[in-house]
Amino acid sequence: MWNGPREFLSYTTKQRNGILVFLLVILLLWLGLLFFDFKDSTQKVDILKFENRIQEWEIEKQRKMLSTSHSLFLFDPNVASDSVFKALGLSPNLSSRIQNYTAKGGEFRKDRDLLKIYGMDSTWYKRVEPYIQIAPKDHPKEKASPVKKIRSFDINRDNLETLRASGLKPWEAKRIINYRNKVGPFSAKRELFKLYGFDSLRVEEMLPFVQIDKLIDSSGFEKAEVVLVEINSADSLTLIKIKGIGPSFSKRILKYRTNLGGFVREGQLLEVYGLNFEKLESIKDQIYIDLDKVKKLNVNKASFKTLLKHPYLEYEQVKSIVQFREKVRPFESLEELKNIDGISLGLYEKLFPYLSVN
Repeated sequence: MWNGPREFLSYTTKQRNGILVFLLVILLLWLGLLFFDFKDSTQKVDILKFENRIQEWEIEKQRKMLSTSHSLFLFDPNVASDSVFKALGLSPNLSSRIQNYTAKGGEFRKDRDLLKIYGMDSTWYKRVEPYIQIAPKDHPKEKASPVKKIRSFDINRDNLETLRASGLKPWEAKRIINYRNKVGPFSAKRELFKLYGFDSLRVEEMLPFVQIDKLIDSSGFEKAEVVLVEINSADSLTLIKIKGIGPSFSKRILKYRTNLGGFVREGQLLEVYGLNFEKLESIKDQIYIDLDKVKKLNVNKASFKTLLKHPYLEYEQVKSIVQFREKVRPFESLEELKNIDGISLGLYEKLFPYLSVN
């Protein structure tokens, strides 16, 4: 126990010197700590210099980025070549997809259409967006001809001028004349449905004003009016009224029509098993097609199994369609199908009447 200064005087000289040295060491350590604390406080100046250096580095980085962007240039994705996309920094795979899309007839109408390309790099798109320059397409608008009120006309006797004066459009009158010259006189009013390009609603509008003389055959008897059947809505009993179509063909036509969604042209009947060209020639004057009766599949909602049932689609094509809508996004337009693997431009044109996106 410490007994005051007297105890220190009672120590030997060697003990007192040891204590003094120990105290001196403690003093030096304390002074050293004070010195380092003071030195640390002066580092604030160095930190400021470091922060300034960081700012300079950020400015230099921005300058380099700006200088790099000057290497970009204006381009039209509808006509740009592979070398153009390469110079713009696009990956070869995406460049190839864009080339395939435009080669199949696809068209970019606005800048953001590029994002519809499967797997498109959004970072690359944002970088080049200011440089996209799509050339406007000339789509001349036809001048709408004034609608004329239809008057009565004779489809077997009236000439071109008389038909036009009756309120028919020039092309309608011309096709009626061409049909009479190439096929023969009309035997029934409803044969107008068979004329190419005549919309069913337009024909229904015409029918009340159509006049037709009774035709007499060589024996002096009136010809029986030809049966005319709308092929997309007829049931089996109606189909067998067509001369040359029996119960078997009737069932096959109905089955194929169901899978297809309807017929958009007469030639598709050749796709029905057993129905050949000669048979089609024998029945084509007894049928007509109403395009409004065609049923469409929604490519964003139809199941894999439903799509696969369509006669024009195969397994790999359906698989690609479903993968796109589930892993990328729903289809926004039917034209995007041109970019799907396995769907050629010819197949796209065959499928177009049977599909929708909403």
